[in-house]
Amino acid sequence: MKAFKVIGILLLIIVGLLAAGGYYLYSNLNSLVKEGVETVGPQVTGTNVNLNSVDIALKDARAQFKGFSVANPAGFTTDNAFSFEDIVFDIDPSSLQTDVIVIDEMRISGVSITAEQKGLDSNLQALLRQINENVGGGSTQQEQAAEESAGKEIKLAIKKLVFSDNKVNLVTEKYGDYVLEMPIIESVNLGSASNGLTPAQMGKAIVDPLIKQAKKTAEKRLKKLAEENIKDKAEAKMQEKLDSALDDDAKEKLDKVKGLFGK
Repeated sequence: MKAFKVIGILLLIIVGLLAAGGYYLYSNLNSLVKEGVETVGPQVTGTNVNLNSVDIALKDARAQFKGFSVANPAGFTTDNAFSFEDIVFDIDPSSLQTDVIVIDEMRISGVSITAEQKGLDSNLQALLRQINENVGGGSTQQEQAAEESAGKEIKLAIKKLVFSDNKVNLVTEKYGDYVLEMPIIESVNLGSASNGLTPAQMGKAIVDPLIKQAKKTAEKRLKKLAEENIKDKAEAKMQEKLDSALDDDAKEKLDKVKGLFGK
């Protein structure tokens, strides 16, 4: 569960500032959230976390992020482990002063996950190791600060979560690179107004279905590639055995017969 805290902390920063968003914060709210995400994120992931822009409407209890990305650990050729083009939160305004912040709908589009294999390791495994090392011992100072800004017992609930325009970038040493499309992913009732989830629990609930679908998509393609590779090797071996069993005269006759059929 610790591995998903970056998503939970991101949510906590947003709803915490919305809940506490007095007039003195209004003019700087977007930049405060952007700075918070880009400061706390790397301390959790151990890699760069970037957010291009933030647009928060306090009056409407709505927030929109554009260009959110988490960079790969060192040693991998691709830039990002995953990125989201657009994240939109529609928050129930009446919940902002309660212990459970309710997000009516969270829409994440332009999802791109990179699964890069390198030897016996992968970028996603390396990233998860770094996250566990950074937050495995309990709450970090950054988490505690975020919790204090949002309220001691703040929990989260999402009525509807949608991932759309999803893809997996599969990068392998053996089979090459592939871009694989994923279906729309929808989840409902992640926590409730009476029984909210902690930021870490919510981070896991958000990311789990996405990771499972990405894994399923990648494994399906890898299985097909492996089967094709085995088939090609079997055919090549069979041809090699056939060639070795024929003498030169038989090979010449066989080639003439093939020539009759344009082969």
